[in-house]
Amino acid sequence: MNPRDVFKLITKANKNRASHGTSMNETSSRSHLILTITVNTKDERDGSVSCSKLNMVDLAGSERVKDS
Repeated sequence: MNPRDVFKLITKANKNRASHGTSMNETSSRSHLILTITVNTKDERDGSVSCSKLNMVDLAGSERVKDS
């Protein structure tokens, strides 16, 4: 998978997220997003394989009732 494919997946996931306006934030997120990217690389010299994971988390916002 190349970087363009990854970007397309992130864009698609973002469009599927639930959001709704509040008096504090016009596009407040109503859902969490957890994205894990796994990268495998192979060393051409000795054939060893390395695996790395990148985890990104975007938690749904919370507004204080007294402020809204």
